[in-house]
Amino acid sequence: MSKYETEIYAIGSQGNIFVVMGTACRYLKQLRAPTAEIDDLRKRVMASDSYSSALGVIREWFPVVTDERS
Repeated sequence: MSKYETEIYAIGSQGNIFVVMGTACRYLKQLRAPTAEIDDLRKRVMASDSYSSALGVIREWFPVVTDERS
């Protein structure tokens, strides 16, 4: 289950992991999350060894909608 309810769409050109990560970080800033939390998300996504793993990290914070509706 995600920490926040705001969905992030990872479909088409918006599915690029850098776009998804940027959207997640922007939402966290809007939610006034601590900088350390934003940095944690960014570092963990960048350390991921696959797209799926990176999306899994982001899903800890936000629901991510993909073409597969997952």
